[in-house]
Amino acid sequence: MAQRTAAAIVMAGLLGAQLHAGGLGAHRFNAGTHAGKTFSATSGPYTISFKASSGAITVTPKGKKVHLTIRELGTDKKSDLLYSVRSVRHSGPTYTLSGNAGWAAFSLALTLPPGQPGMVHFVLSLVPKKSAPVARRSVPDVQVVGAPASTITLYDPAPPIAGSSLFVSNKPLGSSVLYLANLT
Repeated sequence: MAQRTAAAIVMAGLLGAQLHAGGLGAHRFNAGTHAGKTFSATSGPYTISFKASSGAITVTPKGKKVHLTIRELGTDKKSDLLYSVRSVRHSGPTYTLSGNAGWAAFSLALTLPPGQPGMVHFVLSLVPKKSAPVARRSVPDVQVVGAPASTITLYDPAPPIAGSSLFVSNKPLGSSVLYLANLT
């Protein structure tokens, strides 16, 4: 039986300054990244990219080294699905990453809505073949990389019920992030 998880990440510059830096609806796909195991696209002032060898989708604000990484079950290479991506297909604003991990077949559809620069929406569909590998450590699906944890401000944490939601800001990233996950 297929299982689906949907998540949306909305990034906005502090006080909205970066959200409009590329112009409302600014959205560009880089040429030559329509097939294979990688992609790179721009949504507003953010570059969203993926390389199977890194096992992560990165979201980087223009001119910054600090970035977000998105991993799916990112505890290690055995369980992180994104290391097992075998193909990336592109159609309009959607990139579909498909693969086969030792324990599941999966497809992750990542959409960059043209009218909402800075929004990253993704849906993970997977068909388990066997139990997921036991994790030696727990790693969040979304992480800020290149900035100390002390620079993250958490607003209104809520307990997970049928998913989770998290609203944070990070000055080195120059952005606020709203993460919503629907696990139903």
